[in-house]
Amino acid sequence: MKPLSQATVEIDSKEVLLIYSAPDQILEKSRIDESTAISSEDVLTTCKEMEIWSKKCKKTSSSWRLNLLDNTLISRLCNGEDPRLDKGIDFPRVMPLAGLLTLEIIKQKSKIIDIYLDLELGSCLFGLEADTGYLERLKNNSSTDLVLMDWWETNLDREASYEELTNSLNQLEQIQADYECLMEENERLKNSLKIQKSREELLLKDNEVTMKKSDSNKKGLFSAMILQRLFNLPSGKAK
Repeated sequence: MKPLSQATVEIDSKEVLLIYSAPDQILEKSRIDESTAISSEDVLTTCKEMEIWSKKCKKTSSSWRLNLLDNTLISRLCNGEDPRLDKGIDFPRVMPLAGLLTLEIIKQKSKIIDIYLDLELGSCLFGLEADTGYLERLKNNSSTDLVLMDWWETNLDREASYEELTNSLNQLEQIQADYECLMEENERLKNSLKIQKSREELLLKDNEVTMKKSDSNKKGLFSAMILQRLFNLPSGKAK
């Protein structure tokens, strides 16, 4: 599955299942995926894109309903059947802060709710009800007290994330310090090996000099012994 931004004209739209999300879910996902805040115009643009593609695609379905399908039901859907979910399944929970923001965005961009309701009424519901009471759900889950609680929980999550980031940074600093210590120890060992090698070379040279002197001394001693023997030879007897 590809996001709308990656879709190309080469795709046969009749074979495509368009997956859409409720406006509050668009906000929630964008908050996680995007590094900068999106605008109300961005939400409207996304909804308009879904509206355009819904008219081209053979089938549409909300993301939360599709997530409830198991492998068997998905296989049936691919085979052109109409899989059914348990009618007792409730609509997904609206997070209070996202719900409140969505209400404010809809006040500015009323087209958003119209597009969403049209998508719901024309999509594969898998035996569930269309989300025609979406606005009411937003209001019920966006009371001041609920929003305050959600805001506090968000702050706690951020603090936890900051603490995790701090711990990770401390670990990286420790790794860096350990690495530097290892590099220093490695350099010390290299220098020690160089010194040891130099000493061994000096010892070899000393040994060579000593051996040469020893050989020279031995040759001199041998020559002296020969001469001494020659001088000590007895005089020949007369015949």
